[in-house]
Amino acid sequence: MFRSLAIVGLLSLTSCAASREYFIPREEVRAQSPRGWPAAQYAVTIAGQEVGETKIWSEGTMRVDVDGEDRTVLHVGFEVENRITGELDFDVDRCRVVDVQGRGERFADLGAHEQSGVLHVAGTQVGLIDLEFVLPRGTRPRDLTSFRVEWELATPQGQFKQSTPFRVDAARSYRPRPTYYGSYGYYDPWGPWWGFGTGFAVGRFSSRLWWGPPRWCR
Repeated sequence: MFRSLAIVGLLSLTSCAASREYFIPREEVRAQSPRGWPAAQYAVTIAGQEVGETKIWSEGTMRVDVDGEDRTVLHVGFEVENRITGELDFDVDRCRVVDVQGRGERFADLGAHEQSGVLHVAGTQVGLIDLEFVLPRGTRPRDLTSFRVEWELATPQGQFKQSTPFRVDAARSYRPRPTYYGSYGYYDPWGPWWGFGTGFAVGRFSSRLWWGPPRWCR
């Protein structure tokens, strides 16, 4: 049974006081998600026939409310393009986050939270699914350093199995940046913006290094 995840709103409403970590696939990064995140792209071949294409990405780890408790959650998204006339099935139960490496420890494998079953993608259609994986209690978003996502697709003719590794995306992780303030404005040597006027400037963080939506908090 699937439940709709309002990931966009979830990410934008998460408190700026909470830390967050960003991740990027370590291979096949040739595409973007519908929301602009860097995605790995795979041609799906089953029984010698190319049946479609899949993109996989992560919008990172963040603190959110899970069943009334503040927990760290990892997001993983998929876009499944079906290029045949029959159904192409994405099995949520077989999608696992494995080899979860933390800072000095390794976590147990994770299954999707509150989602199960099979996403059926009809012939010549595109299916989208967002999954969230809840980390153990006491885990902070930046405790994770890497992980792999095991996933598979199926038709009556067979299965396509893949394991996608992820690492921390240093280009989008927070780094302190010197900003020089003056009575007439400011200059950020790492950012594309100039600002003039009195008082303090806003928007000191450059957006040109990020693939995803602008990030206004850490």
